[in-house]
Amino acid sequence: MDDLLLSGDKKTLIQCAYYVSNCVIPDGVVTIGNHRSADGVFAYYGTRTCTENHGRNGKYTYTTSVREDNQNLQSVVIPNSVRYIGKDVFKRCVRLEAIAFPDSVVEIGHTIFDGCTSLKAVRMSKNILRVHSNAFEDTPFSKNMSNWKDGVLYAGPVLAGVKQGLVECKVLPGTRVVAGNAFAFDTYGGAGNCSLTAITIPDTVINIGYGFESTALYKDESNWKDNALYIDNCLIRVKSDYFMGEQEVKKGTRVIAEKAIASCLALTDIILPDSLVTIGATAFKACALLASMEVPYGVFYVGEEAFGDCTILSSVSLPSSLEYMGRNVFNGCQSLASIKVFATKPPLVNETLGKDINKSIPVYVPEESIDAYKAADGWCEFTNFQPLKDKEKKKTASVKEEKVEVTTKPTASKTAKAEPKPEKTAAPVVEKVETVVDTVAPEAPKAEPKHEKPTAPAAEEPKTAAASATSPAKPNLSDVKKSAETKDYLITQGNDGGITVYRKNGSKWEEADNAKGTLREIASKVSFNYDESWNTRQFGAKLIDFVNKLS
Repeated sequence: MDDLLLSGDKKTLIQCAYYVSNCVIPDGVVTIGNHRSADGVFAYYGTRTCTENHGRNGKYTYTTSVREDNQNLQSVVIPNSVRYIGKDVFKRCVRLEAIAFPDSVVEIGHTIFDGCTSLKAVRMSKNILRVHSNAFEDTPFSKNMSNWKDGVLYAGPVLAGVKQGLVECKVLPGTRVVAGNAFAFDTYGGAGNCSLTAITIPDTVINIGYGFESTALYKDESNWKDNALYIDNCLIRVKSDYFMGEQEVKKGTRVIAEKAIASCLALTDIILPDSLVTIGATAFKACALLASMEVPYGVFYVGEEAFGDCTILSSVSLPSSLEYMGRNVFNGCQSLASIKVFATKPPLVNETLGKDINKSIPVYVPEESIDAYKAADGWCEFTNFQPLKDKEKKKTASVKEEKVEVTTKPTASKTAKAEPKPEKTAAPVVEKVETVVDTVAPEAPKAEPKHEKPTAPAAEEPKTAAASATSPAKPNLSDVKKSAETKDYLITQGNDGGITVYRKNGSKWEEADNAKGTLREIASKVSFNYDESWNTRQFGAKLIDFVNKLS
């Protein structure tokens, strides 16, 4: 253990001694390396003597520390407790030939194999959520043609790069993540891809990195509709100068790519579809006029700094389906006044939700989960946990145990050795790196499971003695400022100004997932003329007044 430098809580591996040839990382470590450091966990520094000629003052000789190749490290065993691999972790480890990431790993940092001139085999986590840019660039792994399929480099379920000159890319079914800059650089050695005019993305993809700007597809204006570029069910980018006021992400969209809606300085309101499963890193960063955000049920991952520098963002609602949150999701959100989280199990947080946000703001969570949030990484920084109100508890309907993950079995290459069988017990099993390599693209499955949004069971509404089988009891309206009811809908405005819309479903009232969209439905039924520039609160308040006048 003297060879390893760990953080005080033993959860982060900071440094490994340069002379170690076979590194076994202890169980319990969650993070390897630092997301900012360019030094790397296995960095080796030698000394160099330098002489400077100072003219008439003569020569000046001194010694300095210089980064050198790590000639010692040959293997690393990563335990199942590790979730995050930082930037440049294995940089210039020139004797490292193979690496196996356990399925616990969800994020891999920038250029982690920079200068790894012997790296030939990689076993990728099948639960990976994000791979930063240029992870495998200029390594023997990327130069091995058996790891390429139709001009595309795959590392298990990760699309890592494309060849320069490729015109059409059909991403293989079973692919889970498109790495950062995958379409911007030719990982085999080129400088960029300006020829790519068509991309097909299957629904197994759950996260897309940035880097489409160099492609012909991105530059072709005919591919943009309403100032937005979609590829299949993924929102790739919007034109920030024109994406303003209230906007709606197209129905059926499953993935909002990294940086997709960043720096939309005049965006005031955004409606997200119920089909959404992931929000990429920096997706809404620096949307300076975005005041509130309701993430729809079905989203299980929100990436790093997704809402960073949204300076007037005051309220956020996170769904019960949420499982993972990247680092600094709310960094720079100085106006953030409350967070509602409907997940009974605290979503995993990479380090912190934001170093500069007020940690004394109320965080509303399911009452039975308050102690769990107080103990969870990232959430434990907050000091004011409050139970959700009774009328909100139905949003905490538990997500099914099935995770949104790809179960595609990779096809072994001619040079790859057998992949180990899944572990049968919870205890981590240490495997030698050489026995778990995965060097080629995933084969297309016969029946690939899609990442469909789990369906929450409808919660029973409280019934009153006066309620009949044909007249369902209304939700509790004790803290409602005003409300209006039609034959099939109930609209309420709380004392805080928030709008909630209920839809009658047999013997129950059910809260609509998309309040703004449901308000549009009601308006069309009662012939109410509305302005698309209204936000949800304005729309709801005016519609309540109109409906009450009709009655």
